[in-house]
Amino acid sequence: MTGAFQAMITVGALQRGYYAAIPATYDPAVPRALVFGYHGSTYTGKMMRPYLDMEKAPLVDKAVFIYPDGLPPASDPNKAWDLSANGMDMPFFDAMVAKMSADYCIDPKRIFVAGQSYGGLMTEAVGCLRGDVVRAIAAVAGSGPNNASQCKGPVAAWITHGMDDMNVAFTSGEKSRDFWVMKNGCTTTTAQGTPMQCQNYQGCMPGYPVIWCPHVNETGHQEPPWGKVAVREFFASF
Repeated sequence: MTGAFQAMITVGALQRGYYAAIPATYDPAVPRALVFGYHGSTYTGKMMRPYLDMEKAPLVDKAVFIYPDGLPPASDPNKAWDLSANGMDMPFFDAMVAKMSADYCIDPKRIFVAGQSYGGLMTEAVGCLRGDVVRAIAAVAGSGPNNASQCKGPVAAWITHGMDDMNVAFTSGEKSRDFWVMKNGCTTTTAQGTPMQCQNYQGCMPGYPVIWCPHVNETGHQEPPWGKVAVREFFASF
């Protein structure tokens, strides 16, 4: 089935929701990437779909898209995701990979994860804890990973953070950058990337780049206007 739709899946004892988008060009004989889009606090998967804006060229004809819904606890509605290794959201990710792989022709070597704000935290966590499954991540205004000692990998990483972010400290983005630089065996030398705000770290393990895109006086905590195209091109490069 192609098109966009809301659906549910049972994970353990929980009913979990997600919004899926299967492009009209989907061909069941051609393996496609599976792209996750994680929302921030107070959002839903369906709301995050237009925000991330990933279903355009050059990515749309190479992928199917899934936007999971978080289950924030009543005690803290701003906690969109459980970032822990043994929490409820890692099994949710695993279940979604299994379901989408059963229902569609998915290339298991091209599973990508993106997210903003708390979704950026979740992106970092999934990239760490499921680094043997995830090929690349794109984190916007996030932080982490918090479980560095449990990380698998390496994972290709694209990270952007506003120097004037008033919600998640810029230093959190720098720490994420430094983690992936170390994890992917990069040097501290950089070359200017595309767009010009981005820095491509040199000497990384082949196929596992780290791209760092700081910005200022643009969108603060939000994804910069050039970020959406850059993420699509980054994922489509694999």
